Amino acid sequence: MRRSVRSLGLLAALLPVLWTGAPAQAQTTAVKQTAECQGDWLPATPTSAEIMSGKLSLLGLPAVPVGKDVNWRMDPYRNRSWQMVFHSLRWMARLVADYETTGETAYLKRAIEIAKDWVADNPYGGRNTSKYAWDEHPIALRAPALVCLSRHHSASWLTKTLARHAKLLADPRNYEAGHNHGLDQDIGLLRIGCRYRNTSWQRLAVRRMVRSMKLDIDSQGALLGADRGRRGRRAGTPAPPPGLEGPGVPGRLRLRPHRVGRPGLRLLLDLVRPGRKFHGHDDHLSVTYYAQGRSILTEAGFHSYENSAYRKWTISPEAHNVPIVVGKRFRPKARTSLVGKSIRADRQSFTLTDKAYGVRRTRSVLVNHGDDLLAVLDTAGGDLRNLWHFDPGLKVASSSGGKVVVTDGDWRATLVQLAMPSCKPITGQRVVIGQSRPIQGWVSPSYLKKVPAPVVISPAARSLLTILVPGTGDPEVTCAKGKVTVQTPGGAVTLRVGSSGTLA
Repeated sequence: MRRSVRSLGLLAALLPVLWTGAPAQAQTTAVKQTAECQGDWLPATPTSAEIMSGKLSLLGLPAVPVGKDVNWRMDPYRNRSWQMVFHSLRWMARLVADYETTGETAYLKRAIEIAKDWVADNPYGGRNTSKYAWDEHPIALRAPALVCLSRHHSASWLTKTLARHAKLLADPRNYEAGHNHGLDQDIGLLRIGCRYRNTSWQRLAVRRMVRSMKLDIDSQGALLGADRGRRGRRAGTPAPPPGLEGPGVPGRLRLRPHRVGRPGLRLLLDLVRPGRKFHGHDDHLSVTYYAQGRSILTEAGFHSYENSAYRKWTISPEAHNVPIVVGKRFRPKARTSLVGKSIRADRQSFTLTDKAYGVRRTRSVLVNHGDDLLAVLDTAGGDLRNLWHFDPGLKVASSSGGKVVVTDGDWRATLVQLAMPSCKPITGQRVVIGQSRPIQGWVSPSYLKKVPAPVVISPAARSLLTILVPGTGDPEVTCAKGKVTVQTPGGAVTLRVGSSGTLA
């Protein structure tokens, strides 16, 4: 789950967020709002009204009926994330938070019933306890919810379960260092420690928090957990409109801005990165491209955390715009290095390299501003293919002679591929859309959703230059003395191709 930012908001707890729901019912009372119960750490759904009516909607999935005596073993969608949120009891804390803002005593009464029922039905180590009840992440997320409840209800069952939560959160065998789960564990332990004035729990939580931050945040402030909503580098300003940040990450922009270029253009690169960890994808050297007010190159995005073939594909190199070395095994722990860069007002270029396939592969990326153009030169110690995932809103109009034209109404863009250093067009591109076996040609725009989208798979070559020209369906490309000239709708753009596999 993407909780690092929300977790930090919970830790801060600076200002209460007032709930503007339905008018209070008959039995209300004036209630003091607390830092433990107010804030953006609570989910917007389900609402208190839904919970009181016996309905529970989590993760945007259809609501399921929940009786007075909750069945804590139910798994209506066979979904691990649903189970985790269900057992987090944060939806119970929504009732307490709204009790504080409305004075509706029925909300607090129902919250007590839910929490007490959970504790009774899920004893630690019990034979019939749900297998998800005491997983490390539900424990971490449930602790603040129970602390919130403890501000308005005192009972031995509540105090005892919070002590059990603190013991498990403090146990180093359960701790996820350098992980957003670890941060949630620290916040949960800190909440309990502050509530009961246990300085040893407080100090342990803060000490681990600082240690994890050193592990998980690099010198530029980027999170190394590699969640799809927490990565990348942006070039161009302003940012794309809400909903176009990337597949599965609607309306979020968590990228370090690099303010050069022209409005409406964005280049997103995975630059210097260690091997994949936690929520990461095998996307090193990947590039996405947004220009002329539209998403052009995208990637499969985030679908879910389910242990499915489709989810495994979304993580794989084949779901991203990367070079793949033919016949070599992928090594997910390989580190990518940035070995060169040039940033100017009219263009910028980056050169990256790694040994993710056991041999050296190098990608040089150049983006031209004004006269829009993206060029990518891939080289490797063996034949390679590259993949280009186009936005699902684009349609392939033609593919021949080493050129693929995509359209959106009257708008056109052309992908041109040349074998280097001969600079001759390379033919045989394959277009895949919505394929099931093997999985290819899909994009997940939101949680548990997928739509077919065109993917261009190149023929194999030792060195491959890919040029993407927005705004035209027939760009002229010429080569002479190590230079490639491309006629864009705005004019001629010349690239220098270095013998070492660089673009400038």
